[in-house]
Amino acid sequence: MNNSLNIVTCKPRILTDWIDYFVQFEGNGFFQTEIYAQPFAYILFNRNHFLEINYADKNLKTKKTLIEPITVSPFTIQTIIDKETVIFGAKVKSTFLYLLTGIPLNLITGSIFNLEDILEENITDLIDKIITAKTITEKAEITENYLLSKIKLFKENNKSDNYNAMKYLTNCFYSVYNIDQLIDKLNVSHKTLDRHFLKYTGVTPKTMLSLIRFTKTMGYALKYNSFNLDTLWNFGYYDYSHFSKDFKKYYGKTFEEFKQEMKNDENLQVSNQKTNILLPKILI
Repeated sequence: MNNSLNIVTCKPRILTDWIDYFVQFEGNGFFQTEIYAQPFAYILFNRNHFLEINYADKNLKTKKTLIEPITVSPFTIQTIIDKETVIFGAKVKSTFLYLLTGIPLNLITGSIFNLEDILEENITDLIDKIITAKTITEKAEITENYLLSKIKLFKENNKSDNYNAMKYLTNCFYSVYNIDQLIDKLNVSHKTLDRHFLKYTGVTPKTMLSLIRFTKTMGYALKYNSFNLDTLWNFGYYDYSHFSKDFKKYYGKTFEEFKQEMKNDENLQVSNQKTNILLPKILI
């Protein structure tokens, strides 16, 4: 084992409302990912090779497809790939899981599932097509076409009101910083908003908004190395104390401890900047 593992990503062509990026792992070695709380889930289309994942207090060894949902607690995923292989997956918005599964996120949060079990269908043909495709762009196109068919089925079974509410909730959360702004955009009452969002995600709008605000702030601050008060204010934080409380809540450590780790670890990478990144360590 030469401990070299490259990561390549590409943006979705159609499903930009729901998918953050597609990702492909190539090579062999040890892969460790530290993930703080965020409104995303990760899907790996993984069938023809061995994969070992340590997830919180769980140890999973499988050759099957995996889905790893949103969590509100920080955790580390460690994967050992002992031979040359290719893994293809996607980082999706957590609310998208409801469209795929029909299951509220509070029922699957913090667990790892086989896609076959959640989707209740045989996806062998899909995996075969993904494996056969030569480039990540081709793999992404195949996957998007499949997911589009799932969205179409959801819309037919749940009528347009449910689908539109889901889409509005997801999209609007990325352009507003408080619940009143969201209600104005949707033209709904607090009670209606709470009812819809609890049904779709299993958490309150306030909780999800807090998660998204924290994720957006961290993504920008890490990319531009800017943790000043102007940055925090632009992303909806009132002051440094407000941000620090969220950081401790979602990351599990104080912000000062995190900055010290960043200073001491020159290998720490930001996953959104990854093209042919050499691991062992990245931060998503």
